[in-house]
Amino acid sequence: MTLSLGRLGIILNELISNAMKSAFDGREDCLLSVTATLKDNRVTLIVADNGNGLPESVNPKSSDGFGLQLVDMLVQQIQGGVRIERSNGTRFIVEFGI
Repeated sequence: MTLSLGRLGIILNELISNAMKSAFDGREDCLLSVTATLKDNRVTLIVADNGNGLPESVNPKSSDGFGLQLVDMLVQQIQGGVRIERSNGTRFIVEFGI
């Protein structure tokens, strides 16, 4: 599999823009972080915020919003997975092999 940097860029753009639009309503202490690690030919990409949190009902596989559907489709195309952690804000964890 050849990783498409374009796909990765769109995934990052969607996750960051979603956080900026939704996570910090009414907050002044906003923190958004993006980290990427490579270990044993596996990449872990984390987009995390300390915002208001994402409702449990929001899931990339069944989202009504096009952005999260797009993230899910692109993650599948790079043969990866995405999961959401919902404590002290929201963390999207995207993992894939290179």
